[in-house]
Amino acid sequence: MNQRIETEKKQKKQIQTLKISQIVPNPKQPRTYFDDAEIEQLGKSILAQGQKERAVVRPIGNDKYELVSGEMRYRACLQMGIPTFEVEVKEICDKDLHFESLIYNAGRHKLTTKEKFYAIVKEVEDGRSIKDIAEAFCQSEVWISKFLTLRNLAPELQALLEHGSKKDCLLITEAFELAKYPNHEYQVKRYQSTKGYSPSFRKKVLTADVKRLCHGSQRDKPSKSRKEKVKGIISSTETFYYFLKELSAIDSVKFDNLLEGMPSLEREKMEERLDDCIKWMGSLSLKLNKLNN
Repeated sequence: MNQRIETEKKQKKQIQTLKISQIVPNPKQPRTYFDDAEIEQLGKSILAQGQKERAVVRPIGNDKYELVSGEMRYRACLQMGIPTFEVEVKEICDKDLHFESLIYNAGRHKLTTKEKFYAIVKEVEDGRSIKDIAEAFCQSEVWISKFLTLRNLAPELQALLEHGSKKDCLLITEAFELAKYPNHEYQVKRYQSTKGYSPSFRKKVLTADVKRLCHGSQRDKPSKSRKEKVKGIISSTETFYYFLKELSAIDSVKFDNLLEGMPSLEREKMEERLDDCIKWMGSLSLKLNKLNN
């Protein structure tokens, strides 16, 4: 009986209604982007129907509590002038604060790609295991490891990861390809030069570029066997085939108009690219002839 009473007292202590002035935002919050329209809509809902879900906070002394999860609800209450806040109080140390916040936010699927990347990197740098991070995201360890390859991406491109306007954002599939380039300056140049392409075509161009660079870096290595050479030519031909397929789907008149409407510098780059493709075809033909002789 006494044990049950103690448990009930403990539960009541953990679930509290605090003054909004007692709440302090979390500086280690992995979520940094909040939609103003969504906050306003949530505030109206809380005002009309009450707070349906408690936030999680931790005590930090002086009758103050720091947010672990629920910052959007907190901002909505502030905006609407709601004086109280429903919370669940948990004891969480400084070292685990970011990870605990990550668990709550990752589970809600509210993090942007950029926020996921920064959060994963921070946890790895803090010594968290890949396995623990994967469990927080309900993903595989391979998924986490692939995200970590974006550390090789230029900082200015990391900042564009699926954030801001659709025109300027960098899709995750493109980011993975750009991260394979060893030079940051070249990454930025390739992003700028392909920014106007459709996402599917841009990914093909970047993938082909990566393969070309990889082949180029291997020129000084010992000569390959005839079988390996044939395999490399087939791989290059397949990549080129997809490029030609995309190009052939474009109406010639529309393509001419597209070139004419481009600024002169962009048009020159496009024409150079097409010239490179023609040269590529020639080099493939020469390689095949050499192998046949």
